Amino acid sequence: MSGAAGATSGKSNDGGVVAAEVRSEGSRAVVALRGELDMSGVPLVAAEVTGALARPGVTAVDLDLAAVTFLDSAGLNCLLKAQAEAAAAGIPLHVAAASPGVRRVVELAGVSDLVADPD
Repeated sequence: MSGAAGATSGKSNDGGVVAAEVRSEGSRAVVALRGELDMSGVPLVAAEVTGALARPGVTAVDLDLAAVTFLDSAGLNCLLKAQAEAAAAGIPLHVAAASPGVRRVVELAGVSDLVADPD
């Protein structure tokens, strides 16, 4: 991803377990998550992805999960729902970076294409 970073916003859930920062890179929205993505963080992540998809001029959404330290089934389900929401909007969504722990959970769940290179 190249280009100058645009507008950013950052939020964390009430427990502070997962935090999200959304930034623009050209026509791409990047949703960067950090911390533990479990059921307590799902509402925050879902809202941030929905907001990124609704940004004017966005042609793709990248999820940066490099700083996610834990992913449970609720978090994985949230990522899969985000992918489906993006597809319904006609906007590609892919994981631009994933921590080893996230990759392992995704592989064990049999949905490796979630973190596959988009090309």
